[in-house]
Amino acid sequence: MLFSDTSHTSEVAPDPVKIPFAYAQVILSKVDYIELKAQAKQWRIQWQRTRKRKQEALDQVKQMKVEHSREIVTFQAQIDTLKNQLADVQHLVFGRSSEKKSGSSRKQKKQARSSSRPKGQQRGHKGHGRTTVTTLPVVSETLDLEEHQKHCYGH
Repeated sequence: MLFSDTSHTSEVAPDPVKIPFAYAQVILSKVDYIELKAQAKQWRIQWQRTRKRKQEALDQVKQMKVEHSREIVTFQAQIDTLKNQLADVQHLVFGRSSEKKSGSSRKQKKQARSSSRPKGQQRGHKGHGRTTVTTLPVVSETLDLEEHQKHCYGH
């Protein structure tokens, strides 16, 4: 390849600051020209393949986004269903009447109580009393107290 600088004489000359090497002429052999054209063609083909792969990748990403949005909608519906089921179960277990007894069972208990005796110690019956331990030895002991200890204070 040969480079040569020649002045370009045309009516409107391009600004050399804006276009670098505007006035430089390049002389190529036919072999160099063919080689450069082949390289340009290879780079263009590679660029087109890259563009095609990029577009395929973008299409694939778009398809994945659509699928994921469908899955999100499905999962959100499942979450809503499960939340409703949880609320129902919590209402059954911890609801307002979970610890209350039904009115019919209260009436039955009142009727049973009125016909039977009341709870606790009954009037006229002897209580448990003290239990005697006959297996222990009996020791009799008499203690003399001093005079100031023989008085009960407070009575």
